[in-house]
Amino acid sequence: MLDFKDMDWWDFVSKILRPVLKWFDPNEWQVRRLWKRIQAINALEPEVQKWRDEDFPRKTEEFRQQLQAYTAEFRAQYEAKLREYRACKEPEERFRLEEEVAKLDLAVKRKEQEFLNSILPLAFAMVREAGRRTVKMRHFDVQLMGGIVLHEGKIAEMKTGEGKTLVATLPVYLNALTGRGVHVVTVNDYLAKRDAEWMGPIYEYLGLTVGYIQHFMETPERKRMYACDVTYVTNSELGFDYLRDNLVHSLDDVVLREMFYAIVDEVDSILIDEARTPHIIGGMVEKPTDIIEKADRIVRQLRKEVDFTVDEKHRTVALTDEGVRRVEQLWGISNLSAPENFAIYHAVMNALKAHHLFKNDVHYVVKDNEVIIVDEFTGRLQWGRRWSDGLHQAVEAKEGIPIKQEMQTIATITLQNFFRMYFKLAGMTGTAKTEEQEFIKIYGMPVVVIPTHKPMIRKDYPDVVYKTQEQKYRGVVREILQLYAIQRPVLVGTRSIEVNELISERLSPHYLQALALCTLVLDRAWTMHNQKQLTREELDQIRQVVNERLEELEVGRLRTLARKLGIDPDPLHPANLKRFAELIKIPEEHMDKALARLEEALKDGVPHNVLNAKHHEREAQIIAEAGRLGKLRSQPTWQVAALTSSWEANPIPKMPLRNFVMTTTAMLSSCTTRNIMLSRLWVACMFWARSDTKRGALTTNCAVAAVDKETQEVLGSMSPLRTNCGDFTAIKG
Repeated sequence: MLDFKDMDWWDFVSKILRPVLKWFDPNEWQVRRLWKRIQAINALEPEVQKWRDEDFPRKTEEFRQQLQAYTAEFRAQYEAKLREYRACKEPEERFRLEEEVAKLDLAVKRKEQEFLNSILPLAFAMVREAGRRTVKMRHFDVQLMGGIVLHEGKIAEMKTGEGKTLVATLPVYLNALTGRGVHVVTVNDYLAKRDAEWMGPIYEYLGLTVGYIQHFMETPERKRMYACDVTYVTNSELGFDYLRDNLVHSLDDVVLREMFYAIVDEVDSILIDEARTPHIIGGMVEKPTDIIEKADRIVRQLRKEVDFTVDEKHRTVALTDEGVRRVEQLWGISNLSAPENFAIYHAVMNALKAHHLFKNDVHYVVKDNEVIIVDEFTGRLQWGRRWSDGLHQAVEAKEGIPIKQEMQTIATITLQNFFRMYFKLAGMTGTAKTEEQEFIKIYGMPVVVIPTHKPMIRKDYPDVVYKTQEQKYRGVVREILQLYAIQRPVLVGTRSIEVNELISERLSPHYLQALALCTLVLDRAWTMHNQKQLTREELDQIRQVVNERLEELEVGRLRTLARKLGIDPDPLHPANLKRFAELIKIPEEHMDKALARLEEALKDGVPHNVLNAKHHEREAQIIAEAGRLGKLRSQPTWQVAALTSSWEANPIPKMPLRNFVMTTTAMLSSCTTRNIMLSRLWVACMFWARSDTKRGALTTNCAVAAVDKETQEVLGSMSPLRTNCGDFTAIKG
């Protein structure tokens, strides 16, 4: 019998309306359309399973011959027109013929796509069987769906853990049959090499060649890799290879082939977040550096908001009228705007940017008397890279290190302009639907959300948004304390080295005790105000003291306030400890053991490791310890503070999953006591901020994951780690 009294009516109504609303969802129409094609692929699977190994490369060659025959007429017209173009010497006629050649080339490619669409079911069935035989992975139906979407030149939104790497093999094989070459674009060299070696057996089994590009490769090796049917490459290497190809003096030195088809992994990051970041090839310019040093000395004497203004959001600086007069006076010139003084004005503006927009340990680090740029998106050091137009020299002058020669831009292109040159472009990610209109407007790529292989059991909680940075810092540290007290390892990801080290510093005993006392004082003040024992004015005065940055907080004044409110000024007092544990929401069932760990943390600080671009040498050491008892794997795709916690002998009681479930294959590979890890692992992860696109506002997201013997069977369908603000690949299964 239904109990209407305790029924959640919102949940009840949503369950009724959800199936009805799905019929009006355009994405559902796409999914239903794709299911029909998947049925055709599944129908061919029993037949393909009977094939012998040698039948697969033979069928690939047969496909290529059929494709040549299907496009023979169009190809003959194209080649004839191309010969006519090459023989023509008249400029105007060559221009007309060039347009005709381009149209015929486009016609040939479209004809090829018609043929590829006709053989898609059999080709996909072949790739599925090749995957089952070589890498022991059979493509699920939803992965076939993702492959069809990618072949159609769209974006497949798939949850992390759904096997996007395997999905890419389907359209890659199909389009590689044209012989024009297919590029799979990844975010770093490691993934390019890993994915090529991991999926390589599938392509080779089918009779294709596969290669990958690494940063250290020389021109002959790059040319050989790009000549393969399938090439895995990072977006930066691809962009710089294009620029270098446009600077070479001989066609023999050109490494890239035509830009036919590319699949971009983490497409939202590459085509939206990094899209307008230019790739620049520069050369040294012989110019005196004394003007840069003098500009640096003068800028140090200018007053902010009086002589100049800074716009942090748009990252610009501007001299005021007073500032212009001040610079003219200090430099000893009469008119800063005069053409002969342009170099002085330029040097002053660069010096202002260096001092007020580019921060040490955020945008760059100083190592061995050299300014090294920190990658904005990965947090890694960009050795050998320099800012152009004199900015790098201005930063060197600011840091007081030897100034090197200025870089002059020789060639440049943005990723947005580069990828729009491909005949067909596709992408895959876990968060693209929110940017669909932007993808359609710029690249002409709609987004299709692919359903998960198994029903999602994860519950996504809303973002936590704070009014101020200080409140966010305190919220993060309180969350860390709560999780540490109940024995969960914690991983905290930040957007900069500066915040990375700030959080690390706040996990020291001094700041933890100050935070605890602030929390207790504020709690007591609000309680007394609600009981009419404090006026609003008195409450506001207390809040003003308590809410100051912990680095600037007067601890003596805080203790005086605590005494006035009837609180023992010692945060380690048993009553204070108990109340603080309640305020940071430690569950009652953990309270007894948690109090001892909380007291230990307040006394000695929270033990943790810090991993960022300044300490990147320790990355291998930390990763090598991943999966061992008392350790947590951390990989600095963002700046990361990895907080390690030790497990005690007693098992941790099971608790409901919050936010996300993550697979831990990589962790378990280095764990000697695999079964212990499976039954004992609890990990909490914090995301510091959203990326700088529409996913935009500063947030702190928390994820708690559990892996035990009972959940192993569902790990294949779960997301390793994903939020609606993009990937956090610091832990990856």
